Amino acid sequence: MGEGGIGIIRISGQNATTIASKLVRLRTNGSLDTLPTHTLHLADIVSAPHPESAGDSGPSMTREHIIDEGLVVYISWEEL
Repeated sequence: MGEGGIGIIRISGQNATTIASKLVRLRTNGSLDTLPTHTLHLADIVSAPHPESAGDSGPSMTREHIIDEGLVVYISWEEL
């Protein structure tokens, strides 16, 4: 037993980048849609935004929280 673990999440299909973009923030501030295929990129894994109370004077806000970091690889078989 160690202090950390390794997890792999594979998302595939027509809307894969749309779904992954909700939970992944590239450290380069780029978009998953523009990544070159078959390359690794450092990213933060974030929690889905959730409403937070902004007090009585303003509307509720949404905020993401970084829950981990990881490597993201985009693979497009159509470009080969």
